[in-house]
Amino acid sequence: MKRIEVERKRQLSDGGERLAGLLVELGRQASGPVTEVDTYFSRRDVDYTQTVECLRVRQRGGSQRSCTSRRLTRRLTARHM
Repeated sequence: MKRIEVERKRQLSDGGERLAGLLVELGRQASGPVTEVDTYFSRRDVDYTQTVECLRVRQRGGSQRSCTSRRLTRRLTARHM
């Protein structure tokens, strides 16, 4: 089975307070703050701003690392940036 990552970002008008309350009601616990550091690598012959093709290495919490390869096949417009 192929894994697909879907990421949607939304700005919460109340700073996330309502969502945090709902999660607590559902039995979830907040963890402490986590720092993530992303390092992006791209090819010299590809304009990242046009293709969003890159390799991202994310360091989370000082030691845990993950790697994500991204390739977007359509050209970005101002609406997508």
